[in-house]
Amino acid sequence: MACVNAPGAVVGSLTARPAPSAPVAAAGTTAAPPASLRALLAEIHTTCAPLISREAATKLSKAATEAHEQWEARTAALQELLPLFQRAADEEVLEWVQEAVSRPLASQLEDLRSSVVRVACDVVTALLKAHGRAIAPLVTALLPSLLHNACNVVKVIANSSSTVALLVAETVPTPPLLACLLHHSSDKHAQTRRAVCDSLAAAIAQGAPISERVVGETAKALGRLTADSDVKAREAAGRAFWALHSRFPAAAEALRNGFTRSQLALVKRLEPGAA
Repeated sequence: MACVNAPGAVVGSLTARPAPSAPVAAAGTTAAPPASLRALLAEIHTTCAPLISREAATKLSKAATEAHEQWEARTAALQELLPLFQRAADEEVLEWVQEAVSRPLASQLEDLRSSVVRVACDVVTALLKAHGRAIAPLVTALLPSLLHNACNVVKVIANSSSTVALLVAETVPTPPLLACLLHHSSDKHAQTRRAVCDSLAAAIAQGAPISERVVGETAKALGRLTADSDVKAREAAGRAFWALHSRFPAAAEALRNGFTRSQLALVKRLEPGAA
């Protein structure tokens, strides 16, 4: 299952669909799905129903009472996902149910209201803490929505989303996650580039498996980002440089050899243990 490359666009198979007439094996698995899966998926689709249609609160023509009712329905649906995921874990079918909630959850992260986004972030955090790498496909698919939110002018949305993005990188430092971060490293928003650098540093520090090709791509991105027009993005890139250096010193030193004077001063100032 691949990640979302932009809010609202999903690459791969993580999209919201009607409950299938017959469960199919999850990607990468060969075992037949358990008999209990059909009933669980039906419950999940019912729970997600309030999350799939667009929020009435974003349409000015709708009454405030209707908006409030839909907010309550969405909040309740989000909270109900937690016990449903625990059931899926207990029945060992987590790999089959993540696809059903990916798009509905992403929709909540992309909502215009901080209250909705905050609850969605809390739910993703709880799922990560409860299930860790077992839900790597789901949270990697949600990562672009979180990164996009980093530039939101509403601080609650920006801060909560950036915090969850960092937790995703720390918890599931996988090759697809790294690919997703590198894809967004050239985002036009400085705040998103900062969040990418912070998350990249966390994933590398947590031992993300990185091929020689990806090491090169990471170095190239950090070479660009340590010269970013935004000072906070430059500093985040400088910290990511040292995370790369701790695991791949040869590649990091090769990168540093091509730095300008200002880039050299930046990484020297940010070197771990520097006064």
